[in-house]
Amino acid sequence: MHKQSGNAASLTVIILLVIILAGALGYIFYKNANPDTQTETQSQEVVTTEEPTEPAVIEQEGYLSVQEWGIKLKTSNAPKLMYYPEEQVSGQGEMLGLARKPSEIRDPACSRLGIDVYRQQTEPEFNSKKIGNYYYYVTGSPSKCSDNPLENATQAAILQEVTVDNISEL
Repeated sequence: MHKQSGNAASLTVIILLVIILAGALGYIFYKNANPDTQTETQSQEVVTTEEPTEPAVIEQEGYLSVQEWGIKLKTSNAPKLMYYPEEQVSGQGEMLGLARKPSEIRDPACSRLGIDVYRQQTEPEFNSKKIGNYYYYVTGSPSKCSDNPLENATQAAILQEVTVDNISEL
């Protein structure tokens, strides 16, 4: 009798392993059968978790370089700025949000500027600039970021220089 209970325990372990293996394979097949869901979830995670990026290189003083896009933005505030990728709702192009570096702000609400640089391959119906295969434009709805007048003045000075005319090729 003692020998039979040992065989039953071994049989139970084998059955559990087979069930676990079948579940793991089923999960893998499900994920491979639905790649759109997986890609969409990953891209949303990237968008929502992406933090502003300090430009790796500022080629010339007075320019914020966006190496990934091959452009630069002429601004006297370049040393104070960073950018971060954002998801564009229409899905026609890409956009970068602009932010002030943490060392340059007193009020955390003033980090993101509320203005974006867009690029797309089709020509928009409004003011844009073609560089290479893309049309670039600037849009957004910035507002006062703080009760601190100095913060708002700094933000206004930065926003005044963020125009499509100040975008050029690297």
